[in-house]
Amino acid sequence: MEGIILLIIFFAYIVLRLAFGMQKNQSDEDRKAFARGLEAIKRQDWPFALAYFEGAILQNPKSAVALAARAKCHLALDEPLFAAADAEKAAAIDPYIADAYITKAKALIELGIPEAALLELDKAVWFDRHSTEPLLLRATLHDTANQPTKAIADLKAAAKMGDEHANFLLQRLLTKSWAERNNKSR
Repeated sequence: MEGIILLIIFFAYIVLRLAFGMQKNQSDEDRKAFARGLEAIKRQDWPFALAYFEGAILQNPKSAVALAARAKCHLALDEPLFAAADAEKAAAIDPYIADAYITKAKALIELGIPEAALLELDKAVWFDRHSTEPLLLRATLHDTANQPTKAIADLKAAAKMGDEHANFLLQRLLTKSWAERNNKSR
C-alpha cells in the first residue's frame, strides 16, 4: 500500500515538474525576437540600438528585455535618468533580469546616488550568480565608501569565478590595506 502511495506521489511530482519546467520564458522569446537590436548593443551602435528598441517598445510595451536594452542605450548615450527609469520598469516586469539592475546601478552612480546603486547591485548579484560584473561594481563602490572588508569579499567571489581583473584588483586592495595597517602601527 505504501509503495502505491509513493508511486502516486512520485508520478505527481514528475508531472508537475514537467508542466512547470517546460513553460516558455517570455524574456527568452524576446531575446530571440530582438536579436538584431541586441547585436547592435554588442557592436556599441547606440543610436541604431536606441531607435530599434524605441520601435520594439512601441509594439511590445511589456517587454522587459526591450526596456532593459533601451536603458542600456540611454546609459551609453549619457542619459542616466532615462536609463534608471527604463531599468526600473524592466525589473518591475521581470525581476530576474540582472542586466536591468546593473544598468540602474550604473545610472545611479552617474547621478551621484551610490547608496541606492549598492542596493541594485545586491539584487543583480542575487539574480545572476554567474556574472562577475555586479560583484566588481559593488566592490568598487565598497572601496570608495571605505569598506575594504566588503570590497575584498566581493573581489574574492569574482576571482573565484575566474575573473582576472578581480584578481588584480584584489591584490591591489590587499596591498593598500596592508600598507594602511602598517602606517597606523608606526
